[in-house]
Amino acid sequence: MALMTTAEVKAFLRETSSTYDTLIGIYIPLIQEDICTYLNTWFQDKAIFVEYSSGLAFVGSCSSRDYITDDNQNFTTAGLTSGMDIVVDGGSNYGFHTLSSGQTSALLNMTSSGVFGDQD
Repeated sequence: MALMTTAEVKAFLRETSSTYDTLIGIYIPLIQEDICTYLNTWFQDKAIFVEYSSGLAFVGSCSSRDYITDDNQNFTTAGLTSGMDIVVDGGSNYGFHTLSSGQTSALLNMTSSGVFGDQD
């Protein structure tokens, strides 16, 4: 869940037209990640900590969603659901990501705020 929605940003800016909605939507996750990094907190709705030594594959895609696969199939039991924000801690995919629809126990679909690199 984002810290602010497009509607909240528009209300703060007193913007009533939809001219800048796309731009605001692009900036929200980028600015949120900067805020979270600067404050060293991720404003979690629910703290779920999943740590793995192996079994995860990070797959970046230019044409569709990025995703993480889990050989151990623990994503659903960990409580990870669509719309949640997650933080990948460590590796080249470190940072803030939002889970998209279509979660399964072995697959997390997401929209990434930055470059999501393959680590298969």
